Amino acid sequence: MLNSYFTHEPAGWSIDPLDYQYAGGEIPTLDVPGTTAVQWIRSDQRDARRRDGQADRDGDAEL
Repeated sequence: MLNSYFTHEPAGWSIDPLDYQYAGGEIPTLDVPGTTAVQWIRSDQRDARRRDGQADRDGDAEL
């Protein structure tokens, strides 16, 4: 009963399911991981510059 309710439109609505299928929702889905990756790379670069600067100041005391 439920399966047929969700797979077929009610009588008289004349809805074509193919009219409502599009890939526009996938763009934000792909954009979020890309933005996260760019921010992660930039954060690593900032951290590396900070550590290099500290190593230059204290003569690599951390090593």
